[in-house]
Amino acid sequence: MQFARKDRQILFGDNGGADDPLGEVVYDWDLATDAIRWGPNLKDLTGLDVKRLATGLGYAQHLAPESPVSRYEAIMATTTRDGGDGVSYSAIYGLVPSRRSSSPPVWIEDRGRWFADAKDRPGHAHGVIRVITNRFEAERARRAMERNPLVGSFGRPEFAEHISRHLNMSGRRPASFAVLLVDIDVAGLPDAAFALAAAVDRLRERMRTHEACARHAETSFAILLEDCSEEQAAAAAARFLAAIEAAPPGGPAPRARIGAVLAPTHGRTPQTLLRCAEEALEAARRAPNTPYVMHQPGASRPVDERRAPRQDDVLSALNEGRVLLALQPVVDAKARKVVFHEALVRIRREDGTLVMPQALVQAAERDGIVALLDRRVLDLAFAMLTTDRKLTLSINASTASLADTVWSDHLRTASKLRPDAARRLIIEIAENSVIADPAQMQAMLAEIKPLGVRIALDDFGAGHSSFKMLRGLPIDFLKIDGAFAQNLTASPDDRVFIRTLIDLARNLRIPTVAEWVEDEATARQLADWGVDFLQGHLFGRAVLPVEPGAHRAAS
Repeated sequence: MQFARKDRQILFGDNGGADDPLGEVVYDWDLATDAIRWGPNLKDLTGLDVKRLATGLGYAQHLAPESPVSRYEAIMATTTRDGGDGVSYSAIYGLVPSRRSSSPPVWIEDRGRWFADAKDRPGHAHGVIRVITNRFEAERARRAMERNPLVGSFGRPEFAEHISRHLNMSGRRPASFAVLLVDIDVAGLPDAAFALAAAVDRLRERMRTHEACARHAETSFAILLEDCSEEQAAAAAARFLAAIEAAPPGGPAPRARIGAVLAPTHGRTPQTLLRCAEEALEAARRAPNTPYVMHQPGASRPVDERRAPRQDDVLSALNEGRVLLALQPVVDAKARKVVFHEALVRIRREDGTLVMPQALVQAAERDGIVALLDRRVLDLAFAMLTTDRKLTLSINASTASLADTVWSDHLRTASKLRPDAARRLIIEIAENSVIADPAQMQAMLAEIKPLGVRIALDDFGAGHSSFKMLRGLPIDFLKIDGAFAQNLTASPDDRVFIRTLIDLARNLRIPTVAEWVEDEATARQLADWGVDFLQGHLFGRAVLPVEPGAHRAAS
């Protein structure tokens, strides 16, 4: 299959290309069947097994982890409609023998035009790939020469690429790492420029050799900490703060504030991680006595850590009836009708502000009272289900609660008294809880399943559950980890992985729920792939019902 010279001119707007014809290959891609027909010199160009490149999915398996974009992304990201002549696209990416290969990638320039199908979506694409490894490496070397002289390391664009490489470094599930934004306040100091440079020198002295640093803004700097937990990030932040704020001889010291995020927990793109780190940094700036803040997902505004819930706060809220349930709709992926709601716990403080679930559950688990909190959630859920007989709810249950005989007895009693409500109750358990002790979890679920409740496995995909493990559990729903859906349109890795999860669930005949769905393109793609239910801000945020049935009106 070859394009005539006239076809090449229509597709690429050139005279057939001045490059050596052995350095390029034409292709025709049917997006509906995912089949790709290649020109005859594909193996000469790539050195890869041609049979494994016969589909778009097979081709994607050879994308280098550091690739900034894929062909699929380039096509799907275009907003122009096909008026009959097709829509142009271009992408630059690397190809490797396998994702675990240590071989340097062959860098490819991919250009072409896609043509719409009957539904006005990309149906097939004609294009050409060219090897541009020398040009790409030369450009990367030139950019490396532009590193910021103050920190002697990355500039901001290079730091974003550094984050992206770490997100993909360990294959499908990258190791945890932290990104810290360090703001150094030198306002009012006699020689601000000198004070800033001296503070950065002290900061770098306390950094380890493998920790990368970049200038993020005028007086703020970004640091990447490899293989880093939340506790290790806090320890590193304390080390950096002490270094920066050490008073130099003969003068006052600057003040510093640090905002931090964990990857991939808080985001799966450099842009998301840096935005969350900026939010955490802003929270640290607003809290005079809290120079370091770790990002808290779900917070609608910067969080003052001085107001993080403590044991007394949770116990007082339990005693005073200030524990509430906010409901977020879960919809049918095709019909877009609400099927059930997830009930998310909140505490209303005495001043009227709300404590978000992550901070609340973390405090309850830390203080050993999470089972008490889960019992109240169970009571509230049964009360709502009894009041509104058209309502179906899911609630989260910790491993501690499932092992708590009081909680289990509570559930058993309520289910016997109100069997209709029990049939409309879904208990969500985290996948990591199952992996920690599959046999124990199987025994726990075997006790509560006969009560009529249904079971959902939450954060599916985050912990590598096996087919055998899942087959032995009485699971009614698999809730796919929202981190995959959140970055679906931008990440070929996440698309491949989420389709694998969907296929696994289909083989188990278990309905799937995709969480964190925030845009229409992601929702359509997930529905086309066979996800049964969708949940996320696109369909409604978690809200506190003001009266019986208010959740249905809001949805």
